[in-house]
Amino acid sequence: MNQINPDSASFPPVLLIHGAWHGAWCWYRTLHRLREAGVAAKAVDLPGHATDRTDRSTVTLESYADSIIATLSQTVRPSLVVAHSMGGIVASTVAQRRPDLVAGLVYVTAFMLPDGQAVGSFLEASGLSSEFFGMLDEPDADGTIGVKPGRRREIFYGESPAEDVELSRMLLTRQPARPQEQPITVTADRFGVVPKFYVQCSLDRVITPEMQSLMLSRTGCDGVYTLGTDHSPFFSRPDELHAILMQVGELVSSPAK
Repeated sequence: MNQINPDSASFPPVLLIHGAWHGAWCWYRTLHRLREAGVAAKAVDLPGHATDRTDRSTVTLESYADSIIATLSQTVRPSLVVAHSMGGIVASTVAQRRPDLVAGLVYVTAFMLPDGQAVGSFLEASGLSSEFFGMLDEPDADGTIGVKPGRRREIFYGESPAEDVELSRMLLTRQPARPQEQPITVTADRFGVVPKFYVQCSLDRVITPEMQSLMLSRTGCDGVYTLGTDHSPFFSRPDELHAILMQVGELVSSPAK
């Protein structure tokens, strides 16, 4: 496992953002590896997820971003922001609003959308879909959506250890729908100045390789990495994902950061 000097003045802190229906808990393997390597790493629950008790009917993309900006503002140096799946729209919004707080962005098979698009509008305009989107139920009165049981394991966690699948069964929650319906704003002078990296997952059955490639062609990145695994590499390929994050952290490190 890659190691760095825990007293390094240049390696950035790392903030991990989870995706839809999940919480900070899904990053436990990654968090452990980063901290063992001496990295100041943190994972947080987005509003209305896991242990956060925010009323889900009030949650918006802006409130997601507000919570991440508040966390980033507590660090003394810009952070490497790592986002999974839906967390990508949060990371992009944060970088647009406060690029000074972000040393770099890592999209882990995440939505990296062009300006003016939302998750739904991107999928509709692209004509792309996946087996996963047929598993969503109708929104409840509070505006939340869930994933129908039955195929969660094969779609979310096809390559992941059985014990992590059991963990997810206990901890997955309903998801506020509104943030995924809101278009993001990204501009060249703010979002565009932040280094961006993408981790493709070639066996992903949620955000398919075709979706990932289309987003990359429209937004572009400073570096692209590929893992031959499912939608959840924090479970299925934790060592390989850790190595990528360490490499990206070194790339965006400098005394000036």
